[in-house]
Amino acid sequence: MKTIGYAIPCFPTLSETFTGVEMRAMATLSHQVIPFSFVKGQHYQQADIPLMKQCSYSSNMPYYSLRHIHYAFRCCPFISQQHEFGRLALIRQGLQLALWADHHHCQRLHAHFAWHSAARAIVAAKTPNIPVSFVGLGADIYAGPQDLMAKLARLPIQLCCH
Repeated sequence: MKTIGYAIPCFPTLSETFTGVEMRAMATLSHQVIPFSFVKGQHYQQADIPLMKQCSYSSNMPYYSLRHIHYAFRCCPFISQQHEFGRLALIRQGLQLALWADHHHCQRLHAHFAWHSAARAIVAAKTPNIPVSFVGLGADIYAGPQDLMAKLARLPIQLCCH
């Protein structure tokens, strides 16, 4: 089974309990799940505590060394299409996430939400050249689609309807 790195804006948080539910379901299917979060949540359900303990938070992640900056060139076309996220921040945070994904031997990156976490995951996945996916919810798609078409253009599309 695969090692899947989850890029999550804030984890854990009560308003997004489905994120923990999904990661636990993937672990039940024998995937190794590695959560990466940009902000540590303060209110959470008890079931998320084991995932929270193994989560890597961006404040604790080392920066990618400048000697690896050449990997960012793989992402230049995508980064140039991002208008809702500072390009230098996207490069830095994407390479930072790539370092952790590589450290944990992730074979796939998955982002929750189609906003900044998806952009970071796309940049990060291009560094070690691993597959990337993301989930978009109503707000991501209809209320504030942040460069959504550019993100979708970078993915092999697999539509899933429930």
